[in-house]
Amino acid sequence: MKNFLDNVASGNGKYIRIDDIIALQAGWRAFEKTFANLNEPFVISGCVVSGSAPNNAVSAGLVFLNGKVHTLPAVGSIDLSTVKYICYLSNAGSDSRPLFGGGSSNTYETYLAQIANSAPVSGQYLEISQGAAAKTINDILAK
Repeated sequence: MKNFLDNVASGNGKYIRIDDIIALQAGWRAFEKTFANLNEPFVISGCVVSGSAPNNAVSAGLVFLNGKVHTLPAVGSIDLSTVKYICYLSNAGSDSRPLFGGGSSNTYETYLAQIANSAPVSGQYLEISQGAAAKTINDILAK
């Protein structure tokens, strides 16, 4: 795996190039394939609960749901006195660019997660509340 050294500010490093982005994306794909067989959702990083009900906050983080890495934006004020659910958004964002020969092509897809009041009808989710943190990868690997 590449270890990117950011020494650009001192004049001794290199700028991020497309091959750096491709290597990073390959790393995420390998991560997704490695853990897809677990069939359990978990928090990769972040999603830390702070404050007290009814004024809790949840930090931004990455969660693994349905075999994909999703970004959970920070939530500034939420009441976690009752259990809430981290679930994926069905409308993941995407972006497209025009092609020289006409038409367009998608350039990326964004997988987003949200905190909901009820568990989704289908798909994976994580429970989160004031007294209990969401399941992390360490919880799953410790089984």
